[in-house]
Amino acid sequence: MSSVSFSYQRAVLLAAHQAHILQSDETTWRQRFERPNVRVSITEQDTLWAQLSNSPNVHQFLPTLAVTIEPSELDMLGYAAASAQTLGEAISLIQRYYPLVGDGGDLFVMHTGNLLALEYFPRYQVAKQLRVESVLTCILALAKRLTGGRLSGVQVGYYDTSSKPFLQLLKDFTAEPTVACSTPCIRFPKEALTLPIVSANARLLAMLTQELEQQMRMLRGVSLEQKLSDWLSEEPQLTRQEVATRMRISERTLVRKLKVLGASFQQIRDLARQQLARKYLQRNLQLEEIATHLGYADASAFIKAYKRWFGGTPRKAR
Repeated sequence: MSSVSFSYQRAVLLAAHQAHILQSDETTWRQRFERPNVRVSITEQDTLWAQLSNSPNVHQFLPTLAVTIEPSELDMLGYAAASAQTLGEAISLIQRYYPLVGDGGDLFVMHTGNLLALEYFPRYQVAKQLRVESVLTCILALAKRLTGGRLSGVQVGYYDTSSKPFLQLLKDFTAEPTVACSTPCIRFPKEALTLPIVSANARLLAMLTQELEQQMRMLRGVSLEQKLSDWLSEEPQLTRQEVATRMRISERTLVRKLKVLGASFQQIRDLARQQLARKYLQRNLQLEEIATHLGYADASAFIKAYKRWFGGTPRKAR
């Protein structure tokens, strides 16, 4: 069986070839991705996406991906989502097991009023716009396909509202582009979450969930990024040197290992701090307390970081 990571990149390859974008053939890229049951490295993904984004036919990629993406393209995770009872359950499954995709981004769920916001945090820089738009496109296409085309009233928040191919896709999905925002997200109305999945299968879902949990345990056991994320979520004030000491490696080695994964200590710590900041704000903690918990010198330093992350002040988020 293929890894979820490999399956997603194969879906990208399929769309790219059907859109006549890639110069090399599919077999060559498959060989570069090594074994199907192994996660595709960030370095290999960067190479692929760089070639896609530089193609003169790149405008054809997103429409093609929207048509070709199927639940099976996410392997076991896609089959699990297709076996859920409702769209809300399918979204929860995708968010929970998204680390298995290994695309260099993270999904988080936020409940705001009558909307469920699925937020995407990319940690890569190569071909960032195209990759983010591809993730949002896949989620929208799968959500519509799983519900038999009944999905509507969805809002999409994105920081680049000038992307014509992506905006056209939103119209095709009957989704509404919102004003530019710092965090890419898809907002599902409450009533959409109860839409039934056309291929629901509770018995199959139970079996798939067990296997997905096993894969997640294995991933946490070997993933340096996950280990750092777990530590920094518990102790966001940890420094890079302290983490390296805890891992019994040099700080220089830690930096090198993260670079191979396409990540950095600052990126991982920022992501952990972002999630904790939102949690603390929902608990109505004082800004000075939050700053201390997150390892900032004072409230001003925290506010400055919050503006950089989300484009607004923490007071407005309460």
